[in-house]
Amino acid sequence: MCAKRSAEHFRAEQTTSTSKKPSFSYCSQTLCEYAQAFRDPLNRHFDMEMAQYLIGPLNINHISRSMYHNNINHQCTTVEQIGRLVVLMDSRKMYGEEYNTSEVLRKVSEAVEKIEHYYSSRGIVPEVTCLNPH
Repeated sequence: MCAKRSAEHFRAEQTTSTSKKPSFSYCSQTLCEYAQAFRDPLNRHFDMEMAQYLIGPLNINHISRSMYHNNINHQCTTVEQIGRLVVLMDSRKMYGEEYNTSEVLRKVSEAVEKIEHYYSSRGIVPEVTCLNPH
């Protein structure tokens, strides 16, 4: 388990990027736990409730980093995960949370593409770093 946890959920530490915009770094286990919300669940009985807990408030940065993690470490595709995000957003309607689904999906897709472009434009080949096989 990650040594640093905030709000018993995950800790995102602000770092400075070259663009002077704040970005976030995670310990790899915490990112993997958060990213579980976008992978097929091991136990379907607790599927939606657990995913809602893991994802917390919708945040494009967190979601895109999680999807990228899953693409590299868990053989997921962005398209599969976008589909899961749609289901998660729909289920939040019962809690009074409404989202412009097409806008959220567009922003998430663009953010994942930016992450992929960042690494590919620098010739960096992502390696599997996650120790969690699921």
